[in-house]
Amino acid sequence: MFTELGSLERLVNGAHELGIAVIMSSHDFEHTPPLEQIVARLTLQQDLGADIVKIAVMPEAPPTCSRCFRPPRSSPRSRPDPP
Repeated sequence: MFTELGSLERLVNGAHELGIAVIMSSHDFEHTPPLEQIVARLTLQQDLGADIVKIAVMPEAPPTCSRCFRPPRSSPRSRPDPP
């Protein structure tokens, strides 16, 4: 996350107080991070209160594409339905 975490939490909490669901996304237009980092980013988004999480990456070769489709051993937790 490139935005200060406290600011993100306040923004998410404010949206939820208004009944607005939050979509949070992490982008890496240079490469595809290791699977562990992908999971860490998605988990952080969930921990910050996002209702929908996503990641966009730049595949460098066919093996890096498979990281996005292979389920991790420790997947992000499921969340309740958005407000």
